[in-house]
Amino acid sequence: MSTLKRAARRLLRPLLEPILRRVDETRHIAVELDRALPLVRSSIESQNAELRASERHRAELRAGLDRVQEDLARAQQQIEALRDEFTLALGAGARREALRLSFGGEARDGAGHKFVDVRRANGADLAAELRGLPFAEGSAAEIRASGILERFSLAELRDTVLPYWRGLLAPGGTLIGDGVPAADVSALVRVLEETGYESIETVSRWREGATRAVEIRARPAAQTVARPRNSEVHAG
Repeated sequence: MSTLKRAARRLLRPLLEPILRRVDETRHIAVELDRALPLVRSSIESQNAELRASERHRAELRAGLDRVQEDLARAQQQIEALRDEFTLALGAGARREALRLSFGGEARDGAGHKFVDVRRANGADLAAELRGLPFAEGSAAEIRASGILERFSLAELRDTVLPYWRGLLAPGGTLIGDGVPAADVSALVRVLEETGYESIETVSRWREGATRAVEIRARPAAQTVARPRNSEVHAG
């Protein structure tokens, strides 16, 4: 019997040894897993804590961005308010410093007065064509044309001169035509109306020798009238 057992062991040993080695390896792996499992749990818990901290950080960033956007909105409102105040102040300054232009006649005293003639004579501040002046649009509170309007034809006044002068006048500004012959008044009033002027007034005056002349006053109408371009008009 013992002989049979020994023979059986010899036959089974080659078959059992690989199985036993695998069992030992499995036991070793199980032991290593038992040792590593706490580390894995700790790592997972640490990662979860980091994720929670990251979420809190993102929430804080979102709250900070919301505050920044609110601050930017308030700053934008303040900028717009300052811009409005600056625009009003600039407009007030422009009104205070508005020009008073005199064409023809003689130089006039006073702040803002500029005496313009086609040639530098009679104390003129500027020699220039009367429709090509170095002044900004809407910069003149008053334009006084003394003995000038009758130098232009009605077509020139309608097409170029009066629209150009109207563009120079600030809102509420006044065009004064001084020394207009009485015979020309009706036609000139029609041309003023056609070129965007309103509140037209006429005042009769007497020159030497009992010759009647008229002063005409007019203001730019509220509706904008385009200024002429690319045309030259010379006072004759």
